[in-house]
Amino acid sequence: QSRSALVNNGFDVLEVNISDLKEAAKNLSVLVIADPYSTYSSEEREIIQSYIREGGNLLIAGEPGKIDLINPLLSELPVRLNPNQVYQKIKDVESTVLASKPSQKAHEFGFVKKAASIISLAGVAGLELDQNPNGFRIEPILISDTKNVWQGRVAVDTTSDAYVQEAQVLAASLTRTVNDKEQRIMLLGDADFMSNSELSRYNLRNVNAEFAINLFKWFTYDQFPVNTERPASIDNK
Repeated sequence: QSRSALVNNGFDVLEVNISDLKEAAKNLSVLVIADPYSTYSSEEREIIQSYIREGGNLLIAGEPGKIDLINPLLSELPVRLNPNQVYQKIKDVESTVLASKPSQKAHEFGFVKKAASIISLAGVAGLELDQNPNGFRIEPILISDTKNVWQGRVAVDTTSDAYVQEAQVLAASLTRTVNDKEQRIMLLGDADFMSNSELSRYNLRNVNAEFAINLFKWFTYDQFPVNTERPASIDNK
């Protein structure tokens, strides 16, 4: 019922069996793997990694505690989930919710209109980026604040030495050229960023809907959503 739902912006969402991925990939703008609940078999991992090698676009949205399910899929990519969850102390908001900030590159990519925007992440793991990107261009997209932010295995307002000294990367983009096309991959440490609860969150003024739509706009190389804006009226009185 939301105007910002993908189906209301020209996107078709299809469920794909991994065994059929090779054939389905011909018509996919992006493969989405979000918060898996079971381990992928070696055969399934090979099908997914073959899709990546051939230049397919990919969105992987993980969750804290899912490194054993997510990281094996990332074995050929220079990024992975950190085992620790990231927490933040914000007035009137549970500590598991982070008010993440878009990076400068996120603003340049058009994921958000305003650089000072907030994307709320309800339960998020940090990311580890390799120093050797192996042919990829890696850009942090969402980062944490450094004020009242800590990481660990438990959601306690812990001692000061657990607070982070540097902003934590919570989402990152990877791009490279494969077969004369720019391959686009996004890894997030949270899969709830475009859930109903975050799109309708009331205790943080977030732009999750804007971020989600522009993320899929990026994956479709700006083909969707169709721009329906009109020029400003000359007579505006």
